[in-house]
Formats: sequence, structure tokens, C-alpha cells
Amino acid sequence: MSIDDFRIIKLISGGAYGRVFLAQKRATGDLFAVKALRKRDLVYKNMMDQVVAERDALIAAANPFTIKLYYSFTSARHVYLVTEYANGGDLYSLLTQLGRLSEEHARQYCAEIALALEYVHSKGITHRDLKPGNCLIASDGHIKLADFGLSRIDRDAG
Repeated sequence: MSIDDFRIIKLISGGAYGRVFLAQKRATGDLFAVKALRKRDLVYKNMMDQVVAERDALIAAANPFTIKLYYSFTSARHVYLVTEYANGGDLYSLLTQLGRLSEEHARQYCAEIALALEYVHSKGITHRDLKPGNCLIASDGHIKLADFGLSRIDRDAG
């Protein structure tokens, strides 16, 4: 697996350590979110272990309310994490757009976030970056907890 197996469609977001792109897998046409992290920056900032921890957390936390990791691979310059694409955006954008949620949606999203955190914690993972921008909305309207980049894994739990 390499980045050449994907066609980059557009930039979804950019952060301090890398960028996330919407990409299409050439072989199937399926859409994914591809997080590209520059190795040079990761090594310089001593963050390679954190990327490995993020990958491990995504694998361990797999359930209906967390974003699913499909692939991870490297190139000469980048580390890539390929996850499912949640095309409903994020909770922060939705709140900004609507101003507030209906009681029904607020109840649903809070319950789904609580279920995601309960499962993640049962696996010994502390997310450490819970915020509306990291709560993605899937095409079916359900929450997907994302961005485990700051998470901590207790290897003795779960």
C-alpha cells in the first residue's frame, strides 16, 4: 500500500503536524480520509512514538462510534494514516452553522460520545483531546470519535 494507490481529491484540514485529505482509492473508488504527517517534523519534535500510539489507539478502539483505521504506511517523507471518511463534517461545524442542536440531536450525540468514551476507556485508552471538532458525523448521522493523536494507552488495561 502506498499513497499512489489513492487519488487526492481535496484538503479537509491542516494542523501543526500534518494535513488530512479526502482521497479516493484508485482500485475501488472508495473514499477515505488520509492523514499525512511529515517524518522530518515528527523526528524533529520527537513525536514518532505518538504517531505509533495514535495508530495503536485507533486499532484498539475500533467500534461503531470511533473512526475506523483502514491502512497505515510510510513513504520516504511521510507517515500516512488512512481512515474512514465521515462525510457529515464535525460537530463543531454543525454547531457553528446551526447555533444549537435540537434536544433530540443533543441527546443522541451525547449518548454516542459517552458510548465511544466508555469503550475507549475500557481498552485502556485516554483520548485527551475531546472537543466538538474531533466528533465527526458519519453519513448515517451517527457520531465517530476521531483524532487520537494526543491519546495515551495504558498497556496493562483492556
